[in-house]
Amino acid sequence: MSKEHLDEFWLNPRLEAGTLKKADTLEALADMMEFDADQKATFLATVERYNGLVAAGEDTEFGKKLFLQSLSAPYYAMKHFPYRYKTHGGMKITTDSQLTDKDGNPIPNVYCAGSTVADSGSDLSPNAGSGLISGKAVVEALKA
Repeated sequence: MSKEHLDEFWLNPRLEAGTLKKADTLEALADMMEFDADQKATFLATVERYNGLVAAGEDTEFGKKLFLQSLSAPYYAMKHFPYRYKTHGGMKITTDSQLTDKDGNPIPNVYCAGSTVADSGSDLSPNAGSGLISGKAVVEALKA
């Protein structure tokens, strides 16, 4: 999937609808998100702290050393309200998130993640984790 495809079908419609905000500065983004003075100060300090941890090579707050990347413009934000759900049933997958046929055989180049799979988690973290696993599997499959 190309950046142009994502922009056309995901990013641009949300920007046009006003559900996604885009700004060239963090200050402008905080204003667009209608933060009060304290929220804005906390937000700006949090991003500054995070970028400092990235520059140091480790996010000591969460123990991360991988996938660290400084935040830079343009900046995006949207209000998101997570909810709890659980899928009972759903699609059967392999340990690397590859969809299986009715006999349990992996279907080439078809991967599933999140709430589409059988017995997904009841919150966002297992679903996000399955997205990471399937993403890595897709990258490996594309390399092959």
